[in-house]
Amino acid sequence: MKYFFIACLSLLYVSMSAQNYNYNAYQFPDLRVRGFNIGGNAFGNSLSFRDTNRWSGNVALSARYFSIVNTRKTQKLNQYRSDISYYKQDQPFTFIQIPSHEFNIFFNSYGENRRFTGLNNKGIQKFIEFDHIVNMDFNYQRFNNNLNPPVIRENQHEFNSWVALPVKLGRGRLEPLAGITVAEFLADDLLKAGLISQSFTQNQVFELAQKMVAVDNARVFDFRNANIFRLKELSAWLESQGISQTIETFTILNDNYNFAFSGLRNQGKQQSIGLIPIISATTERSDVWTTGFGLGLQYEWTHQKNISKNLHKAWRSTGSLYFMELEPVNVQSIIHAGIQHEITYVPISRTIINLSPFISAMFLDMENFASIAGLNGSANYFINNRLRITGSFQGNYFFNPTYSSNLIIPSIIMNDYFTFPAQGKTTRNVSVYQYFNEKFNFFGGLSFSYFLF
Repeated sequence: MKYFFIACLSLLYVSMSAQNYNYNAYQFPDLRVRGFNIGGNAFGNSLSFRDTNRWSGNVALSARYFSIVNTRKTQKLNQYRSDISYYKQDQPFTFIQIPSHEFNIFFNSYGENRRFTGLNNKGIQKFIEFDHIVNMDFNYQRFNNNLNPPVIRENQHEFNSWVALPVKLGRGRLEPLAGITVAEFLADDLLKAGLISQSFTQNQVFELAQKMVAVDNARVFDFRNANIFRLKELSAWLESQGISQTIETFTILNDNYNFAFSGLRNQGKQQSIGLIPIISATTERSDVWTTGFGLGLQYEWTHQKNISKNLHKAWRSTGSLYFMELEPVNVQSIIHAGIQHEITYVPISRTIINLSPFISAMFLDMENFASIAGLNGSANYFINNRLRITGSFQGNYFFNPTYSSNLIIPSIIMNDYFTFPAQGKTTRNVSVYQYFNEKFNFFGGLSFSYFLF
């Protein structure tokens, strides 16, 4: 067992100290891609029992639009999502009142639009960034008088929305490294199989990675047709490098391209400071609207470094100050700061391990203090051809010495430990701060599979 741990530490040290390529020289290819997808579903249920007939039905529609632009001058990501659903049911007298009609509309939009404006006196790129985060949710419920004994209940409707429009100034650039790790693992396997006499040069690795990005983002409909197209394009690139296209070459390509682990990786440093205006509008069960506004000042620093194909590290810290008059929020000022570190370790293409420690602190109205620290992790570990272990865990310690209760904070701030934005669906615009002053939370899971014969 002692030698096993020594071997593991030695492998980790070699991975951390090795750097075969200058990843700072890699340039993510110019990319312009967009897509629009729609979908829907419908279901129904009918039940007849003695003299009772019940039925219900639901119809739902969804739409997704995205656009991605990456050039030397621009980095853009825009996503739009909309969901519409209608539910109807017909039931005789019941002991609890349930809506006979329910209609819901949800809309979410998220965008990052960064434009590089030149170099500063240190030769570092400068940029200006205009972002947006929009959340809108409308729900309507109609009640029939189906209680026994009868009770009249009013129909209900609820609308929640908020909009944030961050404007940032910054310097630095994060260059995506998509395809780099897969290209390196592919070269290693080709060399091991004797299909090439020496490993790929830096230019070959970068060129192959750029080719992978191009084929990954080509809009080819039907996933099987898309996979055929991509493998053909990559096979043609290998052939252009003088690598014979045998069945062994193709199987190595297919295995690495479709199944090798790499993780999400970027390279570079970036920092920004920006203003974040927030507008909120809410109405519930009446025609009376409640509106509010907030203004935030945020600083953010990010550093991501690819040590080798086996190891990637990322650091992120942020500090923010918010002033707000948002209903039903009862907090007028928030000071927020936090730091996060992430390690991605890929010893072989079949194994990936992620660890992410973080710590965050917050002052509410300069009276209430709260902090949280934690560690998240996940692993997909290949032991041998018969045995694989997968697992994940999350652990955190929450400390609130002032023991404040009923502190209501905008979800836009509370969504991700210590930063905004909230990109997913939320039924309300706020989060209620916990009613305790100290809590430790840990949960996780572990699974394994072993093929006996």
